[in-house]
Amino acid sequence: MKPTYAELELELHQTKAEIDQTRELLKKALEAISKLSDEITKLKEQITQNSKNSSKPH
Repeated sequence: MKPTYAELELELHQTKAEIDQTRELLKKALEAISKLSDEITKLKEQITQNSKNSSKPH
């Protein structure tokens, strides 16, 4: 049996809502990835600095 226009309209509305939720989740995930990437870069810089200083007397 073919879906009715109302059923298709409801499914379309639900799909659009799911897409909006997915976009928001993706936006938050990308922001988190960016922050973590920045933190990794800073930590790598600290490791590099520490390894350069490790052989120097205190």
